[in-house]
Amino acid sequence: MFEQIRQHPRIMQKLRRQENIRFVDLGSGDGRVVFRAARESIFSKCIGVEINPLLHVWSSIRRFVQSHRYWTTTNVILQDLWSVDLRNTDVVAVNGLHPIRQLREEDAERNEKWFICCF
Repeated sequence: MFEQIRQHPRIMQKLRRQENIRFVDLGSGDGRVVFRAARESIFSKCIGVEINPLLHVWSSIRRFVQSHRYWTTTNVILQDLWSVDLRNTDVVAVNGLHPIRQLREEDAERNEKWFICCF
């Protein structure tokens, strides 16, 4: 997935210009994708958005435990996935959430700066 992101023309331009690239994972679960994105060193900020309080707590604990590596580049938010503000986002990851993915893909067509990864 991250190799595809690196190859995307808009992302390549931002990397060449050394601009900040923001990654958001909708439905981040335990935060695996968020922390993997942080390890890839492409993104200036990696944000996980989760609606389930237990998974949010788990990923927050994971973030705290791995704080020396990822504290400044990651964040985990407990929020409704429909109300997430994606205006300053470059890459949106959606995993298996078909209604949200369809709605957000329609948003992405109107706002051409997003690159959506669906897995």
